[in-house]
Amino acid sequence: MRKQSISQKVIAELRRSGVMGTIRVALDYLRWRRAGSPKPEGPLTLAEWHEEFGGLGPDSIGDIKFSIICPVYNTPPQFLRECVASVANQTYSDWELWLVDDASTDQGTVEAIAAATHSDERIKSIRLDKNVGIAGATNAGAQAASGAFLVFLDHDDLLAPTALAWLSSCASGVDLIYTDEDKLLEDGTFAEPFFKPVWSPRLLLSVNYINHITCVRTELFRSVGGLREGFDGVQDHELLLRLSEQPLRVVHLPNVLYHWRAWSGSVAGAPGSKVDVEAAGLVAIQDAIDRRGWSARAGLGAGSPFNYRVLFEKGDRSLVKVVIPTRDRIDLLSKVVDGLDRLTDGVELHTVIVDNGSTELQTHDYLEKLSKRQDVTVHRIDDAFNFSRLCNEGVDVGPQAPYVLLLNNDVEIVHRNWLVQLLGWLRDPTVGAVGTKLLFPDGTIQHAGVIIGLGGIAGHYAGYQPNQPNGASLHDQAREVGCLTAACLLMRHEDYIKVGGMNDALAIDFQDVDFCLRLRKELGRDLVYDPTYPLVHMQSASRAAEGAVNGYTVARMEFLWGDELRNGDPYYNPHLTLQQHDLSLRPIPADPAHRLDRLAARVIDQR
Repeated sequence: MRKQSISQKVIAELRRSGVMGTIRVALDYLRWRRAGSPKPEGPLTLAEWHEEFGGLGPDSIGDIKFSIICPVYNTPPQFLRECVASVANQTYSDWELWLVDDASTDQGTVEAIAAATHSDERIKSIRLDKNVGIAGATNAGAQAASGAFLVFLDHDDLLAPTALAWLSSCASGVDLIYTDEDKLLEDGTFAEPFFKPVWSPRLLLSVNYINHITCVRTELFRSVGGLREGFDGVQDHELLLRLSEQPLRVVHLPNVLYHWRAWSGSVAGAPGSKVDVEAAGLVAIQDAIDRRGWSARAGLGAGSPFNYRVLFEKGDRSLVKVVIPTRDRIDLLSKVVDGLDRLTDGVELHTVIVDNGSTELQTHDYLEKLSKRQDVTVHRIDDAFNFSRLCNEGVDVGPQAPYVLLLNNDVEIVHRNWLVQLLGWLRDPTVGAVGTKLLFPDGTIQHAGVIIGLGGIAGHYAGYQPNQPNGASLHDQAREVGCLTAACLLMRHEDYIKVGGMNDALAIDFQDVDFCLRLRKELGRDLVYDPTYPLVHMQSASRAAEGAVNGYTVARMEFLWGDELRNGDPYYNPHLTLQQHDLSLRPIPADPAHRLDRLAARVIDQR
């Protein structure tokens, strides 16, 4: 295959972007050549993170009263005293703490509550006549609260000293605030940090990723009826699912402001001890599905407790046009075509094979045989490899279809309901494209969503990591993402056309990143990743070395999306690495002002 010379690239860029645009691309390219690829980062420990970030407070604080609601039942007195002390030691002073004694029978707990209420007039208590459970006790505290916001605190956990100060700094005009968290181990050390994405309602259908801190406007909490009884253990998740259906302004504070105590008597210490509450969780998810009017059922996720699935039922069998660019390698192509024929249920398909200059006789014979089928179109392009052009022409040929699926020729289909599942998300008009989990043949993760900014431009979330449950990783949860790979990308045909299809100025790399960003920015669509039915992906098995990233492509992406690349991916926490695939922590900025930038509130307004 012939490649473009530098002069040909310059001429093509002049036609696309004019003189000034071409100069900007050239300068970006020269900077890339001078700097090279980003240098690998060294490991950063959680202890180092706490040392540098833990004591930082916001530049300014608000004027908000917080009511901290803490249901108590037979809590070990020392744990309760430490919990109360974490509130009393806040750097922000406008708060009240409601200790709601859910009819404790342990005298030590009762005495610890009494001592706390005598130590500070802001600490108040309610004793219930009978044990009503977490939901009932929390509602009792919320009813008595006088603050503008409720903050939920478990009876054995701790708030970071600056927690309320940070909440106050961003509470004005907001409905819901949540923060990052970690676990406090029995030896007094912190571990297992959870650095979270921005507000992601679809992720809530998979897991309660918000959990701690949950800070909600008191009026809003009361207006939705508070916590529902009968959901103890998942009561906060059930509440958040109902809140996610409201028009909200939500803030995520990327700061570890809550320490979830892990000990033998806690869910954090032994999540399996409350596995029975998953049944209540399934009811909560099913209720949320039914309220949305979806034809789907709630199911359990893979491996981790309290991990759920939305399992879509077969729909109206709308036609999906499957576009497969290829060149020779019928060993790969025949496998994916066979998977579409035999292992893709519940959907009508028309397959478009875009043959980019195959030369082998076996390939010609195979494509000739396929072309005689009513449900297959073979389209040949004898020109230099340009993945964007292959996709665009493939979408244009063959019958019109409401949906388009871009699919690589080196993908193996192994689950019958995989495409029904992806189509289910597109019943929501706010979703622009859907992708699935892709695994390497050895079982490690190839695609679980794409992170804008990773490696400089974009990279795969949890790439090359084991496909195993991991509390810090969201690879096994359906969720909103910043970008998806075009190796398996499903969308509406009308949206593909509205954004102009793939950008043929990006012939080999990052055309899917550019396309997804246009879906988000130009049409306001969300992108959804769903791991329910993974496919196997050889990744560039048919074109190996031709897919290498080059400086021109990087410069072109900088020219097109420089601001977005610098702003970062909203669905990826700013404390996580942009150089590795392992979700490790980024180095600490030398400039203290830049440290505060990492902690800046991230706002999503869905009112």
